[in-house]
Amino acid sequence: MLPLIPIIALIGPALAMGAVVYLAVKLTISFLKKYKQKKNSKIMAAYVGDLMKNAPTMSLDGLDDEDVVLAEYDEDEDELVQDISISRDTDEKVSGIIKNNGGIVVFE
Repeated sequence: MLPLIPIIALIGPALAMGAVVYLAVKLTISFLKKYKQKKNSKIMAAYVGDLMKNAPTMSLDGLDDEDVVLAEYDEDEDELVQDISISRDTDEKVSGIIKNNGGIVVFE
């Protein structure tokens, strides 16, 4: 399983630099399948509240605990593939997957 530490370590600076995109569409399984830009990358989806518990030094002002952070991470290159995305409207199925897995999930 992909360790979350490298992903979380990259998310903090990206958020601090303002490299965040707010999604204008509902976060669904279909959207997640289309979201990836690189074949071998992984997508992390996490509730802001749960992400803060795992990385308490991050400042996520203006975000709610139920907002979902999306990050596409290339483990081989050790880099974020695209800007961090924030979803405020999440499909019940995706929400259930995230909640049932401790608030942070890596999709392959």
